[in-house]
Amino acid sequence: MNKDSKKEEDKTPEELAKYFDEANYNTIIVKAEPDAEPLAEAIQEIDISSKEKEIVAILAGGDREMRDEALKLVKQGKGKKLLLKALTREKNKIVKEKLLVACWESGADLHEEIDVFLEIFESETEFTLVFEAFTILENCIPELQEQQVFDTLKRLKAINKQSIENYDALKETLIQSCNEIIAIINAKNN
Repeated sequence: MNKDSKKEEDKTPEELAKYFDEANYNTIIVKAEPDAEPLAEAIQEIDISSKEKEIVAILAGGDREMRDEALKLVKQGKGKKLLLKALTREKNKIVKEKLLVACWESGADLHEEIDVFLEIFESETEFTLVFEAFTILENCIPELQEQQVFDTLKRLKAINKQSIENYDALKETLIQSCNEIIAIINAKNN
């Protein structure tokens, strides 16, 4: 087997070191994992009970096994209200992003709460938060009732945000999803 045909995870640190050779490669670290301590401090600032803070801490980055169990509870509807409550009260961008990720990772039905995610999509200036909200909205739109689709489309069209690169492309994707559903609705009504 050719040395270069090894899977990345099977390569030795010496073999991987070549990627950090600035003369031959440009390496970009997209996002480092935040330290747990500032995360825990930020969670303590959320205006929720101490028991709720423990659950949010698990959802925002706890032990993988415990987090998976918490996500299952959210999907079953048992922790969805808490997750949304924490999300709407959270100020720390890193924690908010982790809670948004937990929303879509849970697989919970969130279409009834679309306004929460539209608000984040509209108001946030951090691309990662906008993109996570976009991911949730993209999954919610097909589940909306007819009037909700029209309301969502109207709200999306009213957004005028130029401060985030690629924002218009995300917005247009959501608008296209709404228009596709409206076309289906119109076809059924004719």
